[in-house]
Amino acid sequence: EVNANLLFDSLPGVIFVKDMGSNEVYWPGGGLNTLEKLIPGRAYYIKVAGPISITFPECE
Repeated sequence: EVNANLLFDSLPGVIFVKDMGSNEVYWPGGGLNTLEKLIPGRAYYIKVAGPISITFPECE
């Protein structure tokens, strides 16, 4: 698992993140953050302002 705030707060181009299997979102511009962590095996929709790179730790 990865803490969503720690990951996305360090990426200035992230506009919106949605967990495709729930109603959880990370939306800093909208003042809404119900997505606490990213879980291996789940799908996420991520809208960004431009190219970004995300490196996840290896799953155990």
